[in-house]
Formats: sequence, C-alpha cells, structure tokens
Amino acid sequence: MNRIMHRAIRLLAGLFFALLALLPFTAAAQLNNTITGNVTYLERIALPPNARVTVQLIETSGANTRVIAEQAFDTQGRQPPFPYQLTFNPVGINPSNTYTVQARIGNAGQTIYTSTQYPVITNRVTNVEIRVTRVPLPQGDATSDVLLIGFALVGMLLLTRVVRMGRAR
Repeated sequence: MNRIMHRAIRLLAGLFFALLALLPFTAAAQLNNTITGNVTYLERIALPPNARVTVQLIETSGANTRVIAEQAFDTQGRQPPFPYQLTFNPVGINPSNTYTVQARIGNAGQTIYTSTQYPVITNRVTNVEIRVTRVPLPQGDATSDVLLIGFALVGMLLLTRVVRMGRAR
C-alpha cells in the first residue's frame, strides 16, 4: 500500500508542476483579444477631408519592436474622436513583455498629429483614449517657404519705401 501511495503522490506532483508550467500560456489565452478606444486631439483645427488615421499595437520589449496589429482608415471628412479596434492573437502575447498602442494622423504622406505610446495588455488595460498632438512643420516645408518669401517681400517693400523717402528730401 505504501508503494501505491508514493506513486500516486509522484503522479499528482508531476501533474501539478506540468499545470504550473502551462499557467502563463493559459493566462495569455484568457486575455481579451481586442484593444479599443478613440483617437482625438485638443486643438480646434479641422482635419483635411482626406486625412488618414493609423493606430498600432506594438511589442516594445527589448531591442526589437514589432507591430502586432494595425488599423488604418481614411477620415472621409469626419472629425475626431475616431473610434478604433485592434484585434490580436492572445496566444502570441508573452506576459513578461511590454505592449503599447500609438496613433498618428497624416495627410498626403506627411504626419500631422502623433501620440506617445500607451501601455496595454500585460497591465490589463484594453481600452485606451489616445490623444495625439500636432507635429511641428519641418524646415523646408511649403508653408514655411511661403512665409519666408512673404517676409522677404515685405522687407523689400519697406526698404524701397525708405530709399524713396530719402531721395525725396
């Protein structure tokens, strides 16, 4: 009888440790497989009618980053907030890694608004309101070139007026 008890205890201990080893995988499988929320900004500036919103779920652990899920859509003239839903496979989620969501709004290949990264999944957050902020215009942009030309023209007009005033005396 003693032998049978020892075998039963060993078998139960083996099953216990096997189940314990599978615990991280079952926890990942029980995660909600969607991240939802809205993308918005505070400025009272209308977006161009053909702006494009892109939201990404990214694994940001270690040196390598990879996109887990992405949703991109045209605004078609609509203004924020923009609802989003990212669906991912929870089996591929490692509970010890870090995952974030981020968003950007662009037009004609240029980013107009971008966000910071918001932690999700492993901290049990699955609904995120993403606030994007305006990206400063880069140097050499058409708008800054027009302003530069405008200032140059105003300067030339003022200089011409000063020279004419000097000749009139």
